[in-house]
Amino acid sequence: MIRISRGSQSDVSDNTFSIFPEIQNLSVLFECPDSVGLQWTPVAGAVAYEASMLGDMYMDSVATSSSSSVTIHGTVPNVDKWFSVRAIGANGGKGRRVNAIFKPAGTYNCPLAYDNEMVNLISPISGTYRDCPSNGSIDVKIHFRSLSINTISNFPISYRLNSGSIVTETFVGTLNTFDTASYTFSVPISLLPTGSYQLAAWISLTGDMNSYNDSAFAQINVIDGNLGVPPLTEDLETSFPPLGFLIGNPDNDITWISRTVTGASSFSTTAAYLDNYSYNSPTEDYFKTRVYDLTGMTNPYMTFDVAHAPYSTTLIDGLRIDVSSNCGGNFIFSGYLKDGLTLGTVGGYNTTVDWEPTDATEWRNDSVDLSAYAGQQVILRFANINGYGNSLYIDNINISNLPVGVNEYTNNAAVTIYPNPTKEMFNIYCKDESNEDVTVIVLDALGQWLKPCETISQ
Repeated sequence: MIRISRGSQSDVSDNTFSIFPEIQNLSVLFECPDSVGLQWTPVAGAVAYEASMLGDMYMDSVATSSSSSVTIHGTVPNVDKWFSVRAIGANGGKGRRVNAIFKPAGTYNCPLAYDNEMVNLISPISGTYRDCPSNGSIDVKIHFRSLSINTISNFPISYRLNSGSIVTETFVGTLNTFDTASYTFSVPISLLPTGSYQLAAWISLTGDMNSYNDSAFAQINVIDGNLGVPPLTEDLETSFPPLGFLIGNPDNDITWISRTVTGASSFSTTAAYLDNYSYNSPTEDYFKTRVYDLTGMTNPYMTFDVAHAPYSTTLIDGLRIDVSSNCGGNFIFSGYLKDGLTLGTVGGYNTTVDWEPTDATEWRNDSVDLSAYAGQQVILRFANINGYGNSLYIDNINISNLPVGVNEYTNNAAVTIYPNPTKEMFNIYCKDESNEDVTVIVLDALGQWLKPCETISQ
């Protein structure tokens, strides 16, 4: 018996009622191309159960069962799903739905006589590419897996780029259940000129009982690589990223952006900036340059301005520079890697939140030797190595050709420039006991040569 209070009055009902606990241990038994099976622990006193699946907005009732399992028919396996179940009593009363469980897209525990699954496109993958000459011929490579009970072999595989001709070849290997394989088509594709491309690849297996997992797609955007012939300077003042530059953000979190600060010239500048202080994730983010044509250069090198304030002895950020000679297909370590105090430009540690340089002395001009890539086309990659430290800035990326037979002056000599700063004339005083000729290269704040080299006799 239950007493129901309504304002100042009370009613008594003699009707029988039941209170059911929530369903326990709800799980997915299987998912096949046309059905899903659920199971759970029985509830005492329940005479039936109602299964629900998330629809466009609500949990929709899709099946009932008198036992602690149910098969839901008419489903498709290529979409994510949410399921819930509740108990039903002898008087038709329904208990509370259990918290829904998630079933990701794909078949599960569903043995089929014939089923081949396209796992992914290995090459090319979705993303932004440059219109490098090397992209005129790119291999199409796929990865697939057998989910068949039976052994399979000698089946067709195909691809199509946009609305072009279908290329079909035959995989002649043999696959047992859960075996994987990869295949590279003998006919490559061209990702030239600039524009959007969609690549579709699929498997055609005779008697395939699951058509929802036979294909893979790549959405590709080809941009102007802005092939540059050095000497070139990118001051980052016009746009970010500049034409032909790309940002690599693997975790889709904090990454390279632009920021206006006091630059190496003592004036306001726009620099590439990464907020390591707010970025509590041990990962790398990439700032990739345009394609530089080093054809005809004998001793190419890069200079750039960097500013960084190391945070502490334990929270250490790093900067690495890599080089690609195949249009970004892969990158090789250039030899430049600095972190901690070595990367720092302020002297010691700085715990200022959201630090930024406020004086030209808080910048340093670094260089990278590219002579190993003379005569080639290269892309450079600035890799920020996050250590939850402090802000990092890059500016004035300059690609030049060091004169042949001239080495950088590395003696421990006393060099004085005065007056400093200056707008017009200035003096360079070099005190050294070697009596060697010294070559002076005069660069402006952007790293550009202001005048031809002069040889000064000591």
